Amino acid sequence: MYTIRILIAIVLMPVLIGCSGKCRYKIFQETPNPGKNLRVVKFFNWCGYTSSNNINLSILRNSDSVENRSKIVFVAASGVGDQLDKDTTVKFSWLNDSVLLISHNKNLQIFEKKLILDGIQIHYTIK
Repeated sequence: MYTIRILIAIVLMPVLIGCSGKCRYKIFQETPNPGKNLRVVKFFNWCGYTSSNNINLSILRNSDSVENRSKIVFVAASGVGDQLDKDTTVKFSWLNDSVLLISHNKNLQIFEKKLILDGIQIHYTIK
């Protein structure tokens, strides 16, 4: 009986804690800068059972993919699960071609908050 439990645990372990390297991305909003050469993308990514429901914002060039994790500038916990299209805790807008403004609720749990990426300045306001 003990051996069977160990075998089941070994088989289930990768499923329960791991990601096969294949993440799924769901984009909820894309906003281009005035020059149309960059865009801010609000998305959710799911990489297995250990994934969490986070708001992710990336600044991408037209040739970049949302899968490029180095382009993520903001990550925060979402209170609405994977229905990020209904989440209003984070708003963003371009001030010009190279300055992005991100506004977020003061009680939001933030995991990442970059101030600059590839020469693009990122300003924050708390609402």
